[in-house]
Amino acid sequence: MAVLFILFVIMVVVLAAWLMAINLLIKVGAAKGYSMDNKGLLWFIGIFATPIVVGLYVAALPDNRLRSADDAPLAAAAAEELPEL
Repeated sequence: MAVLFILFVIMVVVLAAWLMAINLLIKVGAAKGYSMDNKGLLWFIGIFATPIVVGLYVAALPDNRLRSADDAPLAAAAAEELPEL
């Protein structure tokens, strides 16, 4: 009986860690500059797949904090600086 109780406690701790990992990864996506309107979908994927999938999704997002409205002139200037072949 004690073994079942210990297994139950371990399962509860793992579930809590699973949910905290999903929450942390969603916060990372928000910190990257995204509105995270699809939180429900990310929670669904994290709970029924794994938090690793949510982490891969968030890691693949580009960082919106580094983008600005003036990126196009910078790209044009960088293209002019390239050597000709």
